[in-house]
Amino acid sequence: MSRKKTKKNKKKPSDGARQQKVREVLAAEALAEDAGVMMRWARAVTGGGRGEPPDEPDDALAAALVDHLVDVGDGEALTWLAEGGSSERKALVKPARAGLHRLRSRGVDVDVPSGRSAPLGTGLDPSPPPPSLVSVYDGRDQRLIWLAELNPEGGLTLFQARASARVGLLEFHSGPIGRKAYRQLVREVRENLRAAQVTPDVARWYIRDAAERAERAERGLPDAYLRASGHIAETTLQRHPALSIEPASAPAQALLSLYDALELRGWVPEREEAQRLLLRYQEIQTSQLMVDENQRRSQMVYASEQWLARYFEDAARREAARQVLLDTAHLCAELDRETPAASGPSRAALLAEAALLFAADDVAALTRHPFVRRFIERVIPLPAAMPATDPSLPGGGGGGAAPGGGIIITGS
Repeated sequence: MSRKKTKKNKKKPSDGARQQKVREVLAAEALAEDAGVMMRWARAVTGGGRGEPPDEPDDALAAALVDHLVDVGDGEALTWLAEGGSSERKALVKPARAGLHRLRSRGVDVDVPSGRSAPLGTGLDPSPPPPSLVSVYDGRDQRLIWLAELNPEGGLTLFQARASARVGLLEFHSGPIGRKAYRQLVREVRENLRAAQVTPDVARWYIRDAAERAERAERGLPDAYLRASGHIAETTLQRHPALSIEPASAPAQALLSLYDALELRGWVPEREEAQRLLLRYQEIQTSQLMVDENQRRSQMVYASEQWLARYFEDAARREAARQVLLDTAHLCAELDRETPAASGPSRAALLAEAALLFAADDVAALTRHPFVRRFIERVIPLPAAMPATDPSLPGGGGGGAAPGGGIIITGS
């Protein structure tokens, strides 16, 4: 007796549950901090973001995203998905076109892209290069740049550069890489490092600009860059991409919030320079000539002012600071494209405003600015103000209290 074979359902029972879970996340007011990069990308699309996905979305995510956009009537986002683009976004073309047809059936006036590929022989590459990446600066004023270019023999060519804000291009490597391997690289980078996707043209500009700064600093360029530079396409940019950002007309105190941002935590003075101020603080704390804590604190304030004046008297340091702030402004602008920021001045606009401080030559005015003072005070904070031991002094009171919030200096 033959048994009738039943057709297996290709869709896993868990797919429907996961799709519903994704829809709930997309509709929620806030996104969980531990959300993955693909979920963050999908959430950004629902908020107006138009960055390319870091990887190809699975069926459940694609269906949930399209369903959500249909529910809210977001024909613009569906049209953008239906138009295609990177190879990672191709998986969403058909679901998005179907979503647009659903909107049309509800009376919404939207156009449905044809979805036709470029005909063979036209010379048009139907699969453009994927987005490139730039990282934040680390504690040494260095960051990484990844540029992916189309390889004429198939796949991609990856150019990876390490650049310093002060002396330009430090390291350079290149080699072939498959699209799948590159998607994996992008996913790993963004899961372990603060980085933003940028267009290949912007990445080219950053690499070439770093090479030019190295030449101005009279540093030799890496041999790998000299061999590969001819294979990097010319950039169409004529100036730093952050210069198109409108600086925020915000009060000086508003700029201080930038130091709380993850993107600026690596911007700190060199260890040896900070150590100079720390040693000076130690001398003041142990001096027998100081009569009370208020006098010690006044001397520390004066020491920090002198340190800032000497540090930023160097034009190269002012230019490096401006470079970090402009680069970070552009990085934040790209991140905001993926996940639109809240109302008020954006981090990018505030950083562009802060960069203007270092474009001027008035070092005295620069070092008096609260934003510039915080540059060293967040690394080596001043002790809190102390009540005077002499009741006749302004703010006087009983003595004997320990200096609250003082610096604890340990011997080395």
